[in-house]
Amino acid sequence: MKWKLQRVEYYVNKCNGPPIIFLLGNALECIYSPKVLIKRVFDYAKQYESPLRGWLFHIPYVGIYTPEDIQMLTTKCLEKDSVFDFLGELIGDGVLTTKVAKWRRSRRIMNSAFNMTVMSKPFLEVFNRQSLVLIDQLKAEVNSKEYFDLWPYIFKSTFSNIIETAMGHTHGINEDDFTKMRKSYEVASEMICKRVYRPWLRPPFVFKLYLFLMGKKNVLNEFKQLPLKILEARRQMFTERKLLESSSEGKAEEKNDKSYKNVIDILLNQAEAEDQFTNQEIADEVTTILFAGSETNAITISFTLFMLAIRQDIQEKVYNELSEVFGEDDRLPTMEDLNQLVYLEQCIKETLRFVTVAPLSSRVSSEDITLSSGHLIPAGVSIVAAYVLMHRDEKYYSNPSQWNPANFDADKVASRPAGAFVPFGYGPRKCLGYKYAYLAIKTLLSTLLRNYKFSTDFREEDVELTIDILLRSATPYRVKVECRHKTSLFS
Repeated sequence: MKWKLQRVEYYVNKCNGPPIIFLLGNALECIYSPKVLIKRVFDYAKQYESPLRGWLFHIPYVGIYTPEDIQMLTTKCLEKDSVFDFLGELIGDGVLTTKVAKWRRSRRIMNSAFNMTVMSKPFLEVFNRQSLVLIDQLKAEVNSKEYFDLWPYIFKSTFSNIIETAMGHTHGINEDDFTKMRKSYEVASEMICKRVYRPWLRPPFVFKLYLFLMGKKNVLNEFKQLPLKILEARRQMFTERKLLESSSEGKAEEKNDKSYKNVIDILLNQAEAEDQFTNQEIADEVTTILFAGSETNAITISFTLFMLAIRQDIQEKVYNELSEVFGEDDRLPTMEDLNQLVYLEQCIKETLRFVTVAPLSSRVSSEDITLSSGHLIPAGVSIVAAYVLMHRDEKYYSNPSQWNPANFDADKVASRPAGAFVPFGYGPRKCLGYKYAYLAIKTLLSTLLRNYKFSTDFREEDVELTIDILLRSATPYRVKVECRHKTSLFS
């Protein structure tokens, strides 16, 4: 055992990294606020070539941020690091966080719920409908002298999208339930974030005591109340439909039913037919999908709108493209329309590069791994695929600390390695809803920008990032809106 520990220490310390303090390693980095910590990580990536090593007391981590190494790691090593167990306490032991054996089963079954060849049309109908709802809600802010925060509007819209498309919940959201969920999630994610970045909070009894002392002992359960309500409402509908289908009249209806199956129905069918999922497992998958499909999209949409509010020249370029595609027609966007919005897609991809919402993915290998640099990483060491650091590498992006959609001009994309842009991860455990995300984000942005002009008093240099479970803006999305000077079907 001692020999193995010495071997790990020897090879890990051959990697680049900041000075190590006896016994502490680099653990003092954890005392910084998340906003300062992410800046320090960016600075270390500029100072040290990949791989970057760090020690949390006696626990080694190796960060990698080259396309070759990230592709190799995420393809070869599917088991996620134990820190994902902490995230699982927040969003459930679902497809995003679970161990490989369970992930294979869940991924295979849920792929059908996000098969965009089949689902793009019904999904687009929902996205268009929710876009109109958002347009109507923002009327209250039009021409106001006061700036307002975009986030509550956008998050509610993306949450409504995911509960209708993936959960089959078409009855809207109780405002009080939604507000409680949003506030409890913000607190719970902060608590989990502290547990991840402050290793002294990792032991279960210490974390429980910490939550008790902070007066937050029930916060994790409070966050899950709304997802569970949605699950139970859908479960009741599922049961009623099964009873109907058992009748001869119901069988005829079932034969003619061409509607798509949502995540909950798919999981309930599997639980009934093959006894593959327990009630807790279904609840975990539902919470995971709600989290992954709402907040991540909301961050991307909000940040893109915020940057367009700062960069009026780019916003006008986007609006001109929208005018070329739609002309004076007030129709809702079709797939053909969305495919023509090339510059808007560049803006979305630039946001995904600049504020890579899921910035890291840590994996554990069961065997020694040799990186492209020649460094050997012993089996059992946590290796962190640092997507966000690769996205800010000057080798692949000019002026990477600036938001610039020109990074995705066709010639620049062609000049980069194919794996230099992986906002949804890479390999078999890549986000299963990435096509869903692109469609949802593009639909909402195109409709908003056809109808409203966004402005802000912030400058680009004022924008700061922070990290909790996800990477996001530390700067509030404070904007004003005014109607575009055209008669609109949506007005």
